[in-house]
Amino acid sequence: MRVWLGALTGCSLVSYRTLVEVARTASRETDAELPGRILLLDEWVGSSLLLFVFYLFLVFLLTNSVYTPDRRRWGIAAILAIALLFRASAVLMSPALSDDVFRYRWEGKLQAAGGNPYAIAPDDPAWTHVRDSTFARIPIRDYPGGYGPIVMMAERAAFWLARAVSPNSERQALVMKLPAMLGDLAVMGLLLGWLRTRGRPLAWLSVYALCPLPVIEFWGMGHNDALALAFLVAAFFALDTRRDAAGFLLLGCAVAVKWWPALLFPTAVGFGRETPRRALLAALGLLVVPAAMLPYWTDISLNLRFMGGFAGGWRNNDSLFGITHWLASGDFETAKQWTLALIAIWCVAVPLIFRDRIDAALAVIAGTLLLSANCHPWYLTWLLPFLVFSPWPPLLLWVGLSPLFYEVLIDYHLLGVWDGSRPGRWLVYGPVFAVMAGYTFMAWVRRAKGSCSMRPSGKQ
Repeated sequence: MRVWLGALTGCSLVSYRTLVEVARTASRETDAELPGRILLLDEWVGSSLLLFVFYLFLVFLLTNSVYTPDRRRWGIAAILAIALLFRASAVLMSPALSDDVFRYRWEGKLQAAGGNPYAIAPDDPAWTHVRDSTFARIPIRDYPGGYGPIVMMAERAAFWLARAVSPNSERQALVMKLPAMLGDLAVMGLLLGWLRTRGRPLAWLSVYALCPLPVIEFWGMGHNDALALAFLVAAFFALDTRRDAAGFLLLGCAVAVKWWPALLFPTAVGFGRETPRRALLAALGLLVVPAAMLPYWTDISLNLRFMGGFAGGWRNNDSLFGITHWLASGDFETAKQWTLALIAIWCVAVPLIFRDRIDAALAVIAGTLLLSANCHPWYLTWLLPFLVFSPWPPLLLWVGLSPLFYEVLIDYHLLGVWDGSRPGRWLVYGPVFAVMAGYTFMAWVRRAKGSCSMRPSGKQ
């Protein structure tokens, strides 16, 4: 017990140092000289990679040692306490790596002023009275909102609270992280209950709870993906316990937060005798989306075209999309259409390949991110809840190397140009693809040996 407890303590210290590095980067983002900002970013990336090595060691220790936390009443409480300590350290962290919370705040403020975030873009000259000192930090100011209606509702509620807490726009932006924080806590609670239901060792919760990525992206940067993950985990938990009606209703809610969980409907429905009944429940569950859209109803064709950029409108840390883009002779629209078709085919084919729903969900998400033109670091949090049950090392490596994607900020600060397809992204994808190939080859060898051992020897 002392071994894993000491490891937990060491992990908390290393994690805290990493979060402090991020906080230093954030606090000096506007005041420091450019070389100082670049140096701090490099320090943060290095610290994050070191922390990931320690995290992998800790997860291995907790899930393989005879002193697993399940053998002590306070074991899981210790894991949760350390996880909450990490998260508490990031609450006041300024969002230095992403400006998304400033977009969330603007959309909440716009709604409070009577505007529709699906119809009005930040650059709209008719709504200049909504602008303030944080306007320059709002990303993609020439497009209206593209997130689901539940996100818009959460932004409005969070802005109402932020305005009550402080009149300062920067502090209000910190309050806008609250929906992401609550979503992350819900994911941890749901995973704990799901592990108990499946009879799995509760120590596997550490794969999610102690991972640095959700701490940075949800509690530090405030990305609203945590809300989608909360509904998604709840949906698959319900489906796993044969509560299909609740599961598809919750999956519809996940789509009403961010559109990508719709890709998991074929996996949730599956192929078999129950398919017609499940397909009907899935269709009913999707009715949540138009119902939630009613308060915001407007022409969203421009919004959908913008969100389609995920598959090919612009490039950020892409991998296999580069092949599609090359085959399309550099035409983004053609590459996008091909990518959408490939993703659709993959989402339908995966349930035919993987019998286990969790493995299928992992395959759908991983395949979608590999095929798409965009893979921001926080997108990799989509994998983590399912890795708790099926911890495939290549995907864990992908999660761990994701801080290297932030090296794009160096060129952005130096040149003012965002180059999301820098060669440096292969420092992530090179090792990931190599490990994927290695594990796939070893699995093939094991299957080949197994089939050989079951064949008759030929001796009489």
